[in-house]
Amino acid sequence: MDRKTTGIIAIAATTMLCGLPGLLGGMMGALFAFLGLMPPSDLDINGSSDPVILIGLGLGILCFSLIGIAIPVLIAFLTFKKDESSQAEIPFDEPIPPAE
Repeated sequence: MDRKTTGIIAIAATTMLCGLPGLLGGMMGALFAFLGLMPPSDLDINGSSDPVILIGLGLGILCFSLIGIAIPVLIAFLTFKKDESSQAEIPFDEPIPPAE
């Protein structure tokens, strides 16, 4: 397999294993942080009903989910960036061939 095919397979795998759980975690983290800000929130997290714990949990999950979302983006960037060494330089000192 060539480099691009391997890269596309890697992008698909990391999207399924890192990107989609990252998106789900981001939604849940944002929901937890938002629920911690609601005044009548009476949620119980490990025996504590302090809303600061819920906000901290939501923001922590949100940060970890951003890392999961960044992994497929980084793999895609590294796969599809152009190598400067593979591009051949065009010499400008050669004469132009005649038109046919």
